[in-house]
Amino acid sequence: MVGDLSSPLSFKPHLIRLYDLFDPDGEAEIDVIDFESWDNGLSLKIDCKRTVIMSIEKLKQMLY
Repeated sequence: MVGDLSSPLSFKPHLIRLYDLFDPDGEAEIDVIDFESWDNGLSLKIDCKRTVIMSIEKLKQMLY
């Protein structure tokens, strides 16, 4: 899960399940989403095969 913790004292849980971002219909049968880094956005490896980078701005848009 990813959440906006820029102001931790006023945190309101708007959490996003990463599986829902990459497979909203549940048809792709994604087994594993691994965190890689936060370098230029959220870098994730899907099923040990492909790497996906999501920008911080895109994640913020999804939180609100």
